Amino acid sequence: MAGTKTVGNAQLTVKERCIAAAGAALLAAVVVNPLDVVKTRMQTHASQASTVHKTLLAPLPSLMNVHQYALGTVVPGPANLWGQAVLDARLPQPPAYRSCIDGLWKIARHEGASVLWHGVNVSMLISVPMICMYLPMYDNLMAELGTSTTYAPLVAGSAARSVAVVATSPLELLKTRIQAAGATTLSNSKVASSSINPMSTALQQMRSDLKGTSSQRVSSLWRGVGASLIKDVPFAGLYWTLMEPSRSWLDSHTHIPHSPSGIDMHTLGINALAGSSAGAAAAAVTTPLDVVKTRLQTRDASLGRKGTFACLQAVAKQEGICGLFSGWGPRTLRTAAAYGILMSSYEICKGVYGA
Repeated sequence: MAGTKTVGNAQLTVKERCIAAAGAALLAAVVVNPLDVVKTRMQTHASQASTVHKTLLAPLPSLMNVHQYALGTVVPGPANLWGQAVLDARLPQPPAYRSCIDGLWKIARHEGASVLWHGVNVSMLISVPMICMYLPMYDNLMAELGTSTTYAPLVAGSAARSVAVVATSPLELLKTRIQAAGATTLSNSKVASSSINPMSTALQQMRSDLKGTSSQRVSSLWRGVGASLIKDVPFAGLYWTLMEPSRSWLDSHTHIPHSPSGIDMHTLGINALAGSSAGAAAAAVTTPLDVVKTRLQTRDASLGRKGTFACLQAVAKQEGICGLFSGWGPRTLRTAAAYGILMSSYEICKGVYGA
């Protein structure tokens, strides 16, 4: 039957698959948003620390002072050769967040736990149309290509993701800027951070970008879409190439009985495990491309109007391997959690409709 996909012995319409995808997308967006916020903050702050270090010129302090500064304790008196104020002005601040857990703790403590859900409304607005296009389109392409074909997951995943990314790019731009708001002011007080309205700041940037000719306005709305495609298409191809054989292997080698409530725990379990494992691996590998996408969308001044590959080279030259993989921890955790939730929820919802 056209426009349907077999699940067990049942037939699902495109509408039913879209509803299943929407429910899974909403759940995943809410759960993983804190990790997304930390990832964005880490990637933008890495750029700011590098810029401060390269633009402020001064004689280097003594090795003793540098060591004391890194530990957060500068000894007063003769040992502090230029004084606290000079060190603060000349040295880049220590990284805002040393790890994913450190980032979650510091944001919740200094800015309030609600900040961890900045951009969640836009995330849900993005997730529903994107996943409603992405997963059903992937299912249809897999049905056309045939599940036995080795390259089918690579082609179907890449093609479906490309369409979804281009369609939702302006919303992704808005979400990234909302989450990055506050990273430019690394304050330790709730008063200072509460004065920043992330939505207002992001919309102000968007309005500023929309000034100019019609072609400039269009290009500003899709700013970073090239980087998003270069990041997401390889990610999707790698993800589905890992996901499908992992899911098949788990399906044939494990058996989980239904729960007392009747939930198909076998389907939920194998999709959660395969989805999270494939997502984590693909996310870790493509982190440098995600860093460039974030920098472009948050208007990193050090990158100017460079293209995606030029930006990748600039980040590698200025910040090294650490800059390219900044935020890889929360990105990997976020993707593992998101795809574990997404795939298990999607398949369970399809099973409900197919029952």
